[in-house]
Amino acid sequence: MAVNLTTLFTRLGHGFYVQEVANLARLTTIPVPVKAYQDHFDSTSLPLKKAMAPVEAANRGFQSSASGLVSTLRDSMAETLIEMYQADANLDRKDLTTALVTLIRQMAGSGDDVDASTVAASAGTIVGTGDGVLVASAKRADGKFNENLLAETIRITCSGDTTPAKASFTAKGDVAVADKLSQDWPLGSACSRGLTATSGNDNLLSNGDFDDWTQTNVPDYWTPSVATVGTTLKSTTYEVQSLVVSGPPTAGTYVLTFTDTTGRVRSTPALAYNATAATLQTELRKFPGLELLTVTSSGTTPNFTHTITFTGYAGNPPRLRTTNNTTGGTYTHSTTTQGSTVAEVQTVAMSGTPTGGTYTITYANAAGISQTTAAIAYNANSATVQTALRLLNELEEITIVESGSTPNYTHTITFTGIGGNVTQLTSSGASLTGGTPVITHATTVPGIQLSFLARAVEFDSDGSQLTTLNQKVTLKALTQYAFNLWMMADVVPAAGVITVDLVDGIGGTVLADEAGTNNTFTITCSGLTTSFVAKNGVFRTPKIMPTAVYLRIRISTAVTTGSSIFFDHAALVEMSELYKGGPSASIFSGKTAMRKAAADGQVDADYFILTTTNDRAGEFQEWFERNFNMREKGLLLPSDTGGAETISDALVA
Repeated sequence: MAVNLTTLFTRLGHGFYVQEVANLARLTTIPVPVKAYQDHFDSTSLPLKKAMAPVEAANRGFQSSASGLVSTLRDSMAETLIEMYQADANLDRKDLTTALVTLIRQMAGSGDDVDASTVAASAGTIVGTGDGVLVASAKRADGKFNENLLAETIRITCSGDTTPAKASFTAKGDVAVADKLSQDWPLGSACSRGLTATSGNDNLLSNGDFDDWTQTNVPDYWTPSVATVGTTLKSTTYEVQSLVVSGPPTAGTYVLTFTDTTGRVRSTPALAYNATAATLQTELRKFPGLELLTVTSSGTTPNFTHTITFTGYAGNPPRLRTTNNTTGGTYTHSTTTQGSTVAEVQTVAMSGTPTGGTYTITYANAAGISQTTAAIAYNANSATVQTALRLLNELEEITIVESGSTPNYTHTITFTGIGGNVTQLTSSGASLTGGTPVITHATTVPGIQLSFLARAVEFDSDGSQLTTLNQKVTLKALTQYAFNLWMMADVVPAAGVITVDLVDGIGGTVLADEAGTNNTFTITCSGLTTSFVAKNGVFRTPKIMPTAVYLRIRISTAVTTGSSIFFDHAALVEMSELYKGGPSASIFSGKTAMRKAAADGQVDADYFILTTTNDRAGEFQEWFERNFNMREKGLLLPSDTGGAETISDALVA
């Protein structure tokens, strides 16, 4: 046998309707006309105003007394549920939770459902100095929507930044109404939940930051199942520079200087003329961004050749420079391996046929610090201009070629040795004479940094191969996970799709969650840019897990030939439920550290806004929640979102 659902929901619907009417009376039907009555006496004498005090007290008393009816109905309906299922199924435990579980099981078995409420969780972008991302989900681990989550604005604020890549946050919801049967319910959750940001080198993936490559062009812990290693699957490279000591020096010291990503020039303390690789490494690692740099040496003291590998540094670092205070020593710098970038190309074009005078070119670095060349002759060729620009800090490796005829040259400048975008050069031609001289600047190829934080994976498309990487992961059943990675293209392709999914083996089947939704999401490559952006999705594991689970990143639709897709800092993490039956969230760190508020109050904390919505369209879903605390119990009535529910909300009458 089974409980007659029509009978059960008709009975409960009548009870819910009485509660609805009582709450409407408490909220508007009585208070609104009472307030209108009181307003008639606003401008009257004090004795008349005093006569209104009992009216206000009586109104509050009415609202309070109605709560007794509402709560008594709740208890009656709970008992109704228990007794009907006890009579039908002789419950294992004669309590409300067991009766509710039995009801849900019966509805699922018979295909019965109620009207669904539509909910959503929208993660806002970070506000502040950092560039981390928030991923949110309005679903449960079983793939069903949390139809009883509360509509509110949750502020997630950075509260700790001692370790920037793992900054801590606190999520706080709107003020709550404790009594779910109150006429003022619902407001917010009043949640207070701690979250910790996840980075590419500290998550459920091994080598998610793609910094370790024991085998050339194959990232450690990742298995390529479709790839031409070294052709369609590659690694970006770290820059390698050399410092050759010759002469030989016999005494004294030298200083190494380096311009960091902010444009600030950093200097080592004075280094002995015969300093070893270990000494150079120790001192250079003190500079921000060079903490993983390595130095090895060949040759014999003091004529060392120091090989400096910029491990952990994305793209092209500026070439190191030396201030030489030694006796008899020469210190020569060169770049033996360029870091992975697309070098910026700019042009400086002279027109108007000047007949004399000079001009200057000015370069501004990332910090906005400007350097200007010495005077350059009006008809200088590319070699002369190159020599002048190479004397400026950071421009030691640029190359220049010319076109046109003297003096109307167009100088094409390739910014080798500088990673990413370069501020456009400027010039001054005030000292030019004759003709009508004009100097025009343009950027023909914007600089692109091909690594996010250090090294990155490159899928170099040949127009047909569906390059695929896999990593075996250990996941729990019935659990919700967020995945994030940072992606870009060197040339934005016209076609191509990247798919990320969970599969039951290399070349295996995509896992589905308990609601039958496949654990997969796609990235359309034509929507990428030449800067790294976060791409993310949410996975939900089934109740019964396969023997093995792999995270798979693959080209599912061929990428246009001539484009390469780069990705870095992949991270997979279990999501945090912000309150029982509420939204789940995860935070992923980016390239720029997220910060808490300064102690002096001069700097505000970074924060995210998570907005949740609930249209509360499913009346039975809502009244079950208000009376029986379904959300806290982890329970949800089977529901239908298409308007074909078998148990109509019209029964709430």
